[in-house]
Amino acid sequence: MSTSLSIHPGRIYEDPVELSTTLPAAALELDEPTARAKDPIEASLTVQRDGESLIVTGDIETTVSLQCGRCGKWIDRPVHLTNFVQLLEPPLPDTVDLTPLVREDILLDLPAVAVCPPVNGKECKSYPQAGDAPAPISGGDIWKELDKLKEKD
Repeated sequence: MSTSLSIHPGRIYEDPVELSTTLPAAALELDEPTARAKDPIEASLTVQRDGESLIVTGDIETTVSLQCGRCGKWIDRPVHLTNFVQLLEPPLPDTVDLTPLVREDILLDLPAVAVCPPVNGKECKSYPQAGDAPAPISGGDIWKELDKLKEKD
């Protein structure tokens, strides 16, 4: 398993170059309170020359663990990018690391707030469903309780 996905532009001529590699989950640099890298990143890419530029296309797959924004449960979210495309324009260095570009596309595919997938048409159990009665408010008269609080000067 390689730790980066690098290409050498000077070695890519008229014929496209096929690359298949596995990057470690740590390549995502994802250790957030609500998101963690789980599985290695599988990348199958094609690099072809277009004049002085390079076009990189291919498929990327991995799985990320996300915390549901409603119930707090950790869920695995597969990421399948079948339309990864990057245009690398000159001037190109001797070696181009594609890892940050792969990482960026994976992160952009993740939701801002993860939600458990519906089960039998129902959302997370902690999220109110249509037709559910609102939870009763305990503690008597809320306004009387609030009136007991003293204002600070």
